[in-house]
Amino acid sequence: MPKVNLYRYEETDKVIITPNARAETDTPSRMRLIADENCILTDGTKEVIVIDVMLDEVDKWQEINAETEADLKAQAYDILMGVE
Repeated sequence: MPKVNLYRYEETDKVIITPNARAETDTPSRMRLIADENCILTDGTKEVIVIDVMLDEVDKWQEINAETEADLKAQAYDILMGVE
């Protein structure tokens, strides 16, 4: 899962969030998590392909195989519908 540091800059009339630091001493405020091909990101409740999170929330996300997740949902649906 690629991770991209994001920097936040407040200007007079706007806020800019960018992966490009303006100075070497700038500290990222968020991180963009990007799922690898055939994978999704989940925190246990949401499933996404890309998400920007606060730095202290990065460890809450994990990457899982998208096909496996779809298979599990199909199996759960079958159980709920009584399909054997």
